[in-house]
Amino acid sequence: VKQPLGAVGINVEDIDRIENDDGSISKYDYGFLSRVLQDFIVKKKYKEAVGLCGLLLESFPNDTQIHYLRGLLNQKIGNFEQAIKDYNFLIEQEAADAQILNNLGAIYADKKESEEAQDLFIKAIGRNPDIAEVHNNLADLSLKTKQYSRAIEEYNKVIEKEPNNIEALYNLGMAYMFSKDYSKARE
Repeated sequence: VKQPLGAVGINVEDIDRIENDDGSISKYDYGFLSRVLQDFIVKKKYKEAVGLCGLLLESFPNDTQIHYLRGLLNQKIGNFEQAIKDYNFLIEQEAADAQILNNLGAIYADKKESEEAQDLFIKAIGRNPDIAEVHNNLADLSLKTKQYSRAIEEYNKVIEKEPNNIEALYNLGMAYMFSKDYSKARE
């Protein structure tokens, strides 16, 4: 009978395969742990996946893919402070793309830190203006902060990229209504 080792679900027999003499993870077994990690994600065991990412980062502290994955997982389970740390690590390593900046902006928007969120969304758009989700997030934030002209501009960009985006169309109508352009709101 296999006995689980800690919260990451690695079995006792697996430890000889995983650890080097100094306790670090061998590069050969990085693939093995990656498969275990994928299995956790498929089974929606996100906390266990976060723990395994932490174990991998002990031996590979600068691995940007693991930091990104741990950031996503922590964001998914609501551990925003750790997600922020991982995303900021990626920014420091100059490995942050538009999606990472968008994810970080979304966290700050949820935390009601509007200026930081807005700055991140704008940086994300600067890196890749073709991601509708970033324009939508900036538009939503602009609507919440009563920046109606920016919200209208950004929702229009979303609709250019996704003409059937019902939510963006509805929110565009709301932005027009709040800016007292009732004829466009009706459209």
